Amino acid sequence: MKHLTIAFAAAALLAAPIAVAHEAPESIELPVGDGHVTDHPATGNVYSCQTAFRGGGAMHVGEWFHGDTWNPAEKPHVEGRVMWPNAEFELSQRGDVLGVSGNSLPVEQPTGTFPISPNDPVFRYDRNPNPIEEVALAFEIPAAPVRAASPSCLPMGMIGFTLTGVAIYNALDAAGRDAAAHEVQDLCDGHPQGRGQYHYHSASPCLPAPATTPSLAGRSTATQSSACETRAARSSSTQISMTAMAAQRPSTSAAATMITPTG
Repeated sequence: MKHLTIAFAAAALLAAPIAVAHEAPESIELPVGDGHVTDHPATGNVYSCQTAFRGGGAMHVGEWFHGDTWNPAEKPHVEGRVMWPNAEFELSQRGDVLGVSGNSLPVEQPTGTFPISPNDPVFRYDRNPNPIEEVALAFEIPAAPVRAASPSCLPMGMIGFTLTGVAIYNALDAAGRDAAAHEVQDLCDGHPQGRGQYHYHSASPCLPAPATTPSLAGRSTATQSSACETRAARSSSTQISMTAMAAQRPSTSAAATMITPTG
């Protein structure tokens, strides 16, 4: 089992998730993060463990792209609104250790209908064939972690989690492009990967508002793509943003975290 070191606000982790209204995204042009991938820490880039990509992801560039920018308000979403009554997520503290367990399904939050149906209008752009499946989350993290001495690269899988039990992936799709811009996701900006793990690449509009509690075990990083970072800053959850397996610039949020692999 991989253990992660995470810095966080303990009080935020004990708050229960709540349902929130899903507002339409603000109409704004965001920079496309394509090409901002490095094999070393660099501001405005994704410091990726993988630098050769196999392709995949969305099939076509949609009408929401305007040269080197894209507009999330113009981007369609996968149809459907599916609730998951069998979703599980639990945090349990035992001394100086915090146990994390769940099944990767969103607690009290909806998803779209996957696989994407040929009858769904977004099928012309993205033909995600994967159903949403239960994928176990089971690991322990220190209750009083410390900042990593130096940044480490981001893998292509899970790099963090929300307090609604959803995995957070880095900002790239399978082709190494800006996932938030290219991939067509559901009303909560999530979708499943090959094993069926439902996940977000950017801050979801379905996360509880920061007035109640920060909802992400994560933080904005200097190595995430500028497009995804800007989108996170403009989401309804302004105190929560993307997680990275790296120690980056000092946090500006009391609930910010840093995640580094320890084995």
